[in-house]
Formats: sequence, structure tokens, C-alpha cells
Amino acid sequence: MKTILCIMKDYMNQTKRDDYTFDELFAQVEKELGAEWAKQKKDFDETISTKKGETYKLLTIAGDFVRNDNGTFKLKKL
Repeated sequence: MKTILCIMKDYMNQTKRDDYTFDELFAQVEKELGAEWAKQKKDFDETISTKKGETYKLLTIAGDFVRNDNGTFKLKKL
């Protein structure tokens, strides 16, 4: 199973843009991991809320991403 971080990086590398909204990135993560999350015994809405927080944390703390002035994100150029 791919990680949230890998899903976002793969999506950004495939689409090659410099502006991704949080909602767009999370939709991609949910598309790939939602079925696994639904299998958990927790309430699905609670799981989604938790995973949104985890995704945002990765975007803002992981050194792989840069937040643009307009609030969107891009991959950090190496």
C-alpha cells in the first residue's frame, strides 16, 4: 500500500504543475486509499477528518513541498 506522501508526490510528478490545492491533493489520496480507510472499524467521517489532518501536516512539515503565496502547494525543486 502506498503512503499519503508517495501518492501526493507521484501525482505532482505525473501532472507537472506548480499549483495544487489541498483539496485536489487530498481527493487524489482519498481516491487511492479510501477503500482501505473504509475497512477500518472507525466511523468513516472521523477517519477522513484524521487523514485530512495527516495530509496537511505532511504538506506543511515534510521538506518535499513548498507552499505558494496563494495557498497552493508545489513540489520542492532539488
